[in-house]
Amino acid sequence: MSKTNIMSFKNQLLAHLTGDDNTVIAEKRWRQANSAFTSHIAQMEGKTIDLEDAVDTARENYKLACINNGNSIDDKAGYVRSVINALNKVTTAEENLADHTTELQALKQILTDLEG
Repeated sequence: MSKTNIMSFKNQLLAHLTGDDNTVIAEKRWRQANSAFTSHIAQMEGKTIDLEDAVDTARENYKLACINNGNSIDDKAGYVRSVINALNKVTTAEENLADHTTELQALKQILTDLEG
């Protein structure tokens, strides 16, 4: 049993014996908050992989668009639109990953602050 668990047990036992429910309530609220942030962070870390894959795919598609997938460029306007659209998808994917990373770092900082 960890030191934290022992202290929690001790505090809960003392609260029960002395009728001090505030300690028990506070510890329960902490476990709820900790659980909420920890599980959300884990979920977001999993999503990070998906967003990184989306960036890689967008970059690959941009490279293919630049060379028109190896085909001749018969429709110049369509070719330019295709390259611009592919580049826009790279930008969007990178921005999504950056926003996600910022939010994930913020959640980790909040959890650290709550633990402090």
